[in-house]
Amino acid sequence: MGEIKQPTGQVRDPAREAQVLAQVRRLAQHHGLSQDITETVYRILMDYFVDIQLNQVTSQTL
Repeated sequence: MGEIKQPTGQVRDPAREAQVLAQVRRLAQHHGLSQDITETVYRILMDYFVDIQLNQVTSQTL
């Protein structure tokens, strides 16, 4: 996934993350799920993948 993003080393996109989380909360509500739990799970997943991307960027610059 890190290869798709700009090669500037910037991995996080707070505006895009906010959009995704808002959509996740809407979908959770629509399907009768806990919005808070669903958002927490998505945040965990996003943090995990950001860590992977940061490791890729770091290893490419070494």
